[in-house]
Amino acid sequence: MKTQAQIAQIAPDEATRARALAQITGGVDRTDRMVRQLLDMTAAENPVGASDLPKQDGARILAEVAEGLSGLAAARG
Repeated sequence: MKTQAQIAQIAPDEATRARALAQITGGVDRTDRMVRQLLDMTAAENPVGASDLPKQDGARILAEVAEGLSGLAAARG
């Protein structure tokens, strides 16, 4: 697409410029379609709310972290 943009900039005539711009438009359309397909594929493989990680108790995790850091906190006053 960058090459086509450069061609459009230096085009010696309107027909060459129009063809380069049409090539850019086609490239943008293909890129848009590919990105949408990748997003759809990612969404299908990773549904919202699904997780491979086991459910954890947040309060228990925080208590363990606090207990692990209590010695450091005491040492630093």
